[in-house]
Amino acid sequence: MKKITLILCLSMASTFVFSQDVLVKVSPFHFLDGTIYATYERALNNNNSFALSGGYRLSDNGDEYGWMGELQLRKYVFKPTINSSSESSLAGVYVGLYGNGKYFVETYTNHFHYNDVYTEHNYEYDVKQIEGGVLMGIQILFSEKLSLDFFAGGGLRSSEFDHKPINLEFYSPERGYTGIVPKIGFDIGVSF
Repeated sequence: MKKITLILCLSMASTFVFSQDVLVKVSPFHFLDGTIYATYERALNNNNSFALSGGYRLSDNGDEYGWMGELQLRKYVFKPTINSSSESSLAGVYVGLYGNGKYFVETYTNHFHYNDVYTEHNYEYDVKQIEGGVLMGIQILFSEKLSLDFFAGGGLRSSEFDHKPINLEFYSPERGYTGIVPKIGFDIGVSF
């Protein structure tokens, strides 16, 4: 019975992953921040789709790290002439809603200089974020396989700290900032 259940689960998963209207994308801008960030987008009915994203950040020789996850719900409104030949429902101009959560462990170094004695102390603190907002973008498919996704939008972010250093201040769009934040970027992907 366990083998039959396993075979059924694997066949359903392969149907889910390798269906016609599926994109797997990566965000090149996130590499600049020491983060690998990938997105899985799947078409639903009526020109709707959902995109599930996840990432992991590792920098400063492993002293700073964190994870992030995001869910987007998209509605494709129309296909511009640049993409009118594509039959995929994941091509065109879209509007959407997004929500994400992030967790980071950061290090703050405080420098002291007193009577020609120089010392520094490292403080580690946690940042937890939750964010939601709206976005608009265009996704272009080339040869029905390669995708470019350009988007812009913004939302409201709330950040919470554990053990925040007293004299550390954050300004938009830093990780510890609470307030209205922009969301701009692009992804490169392939279609399955």
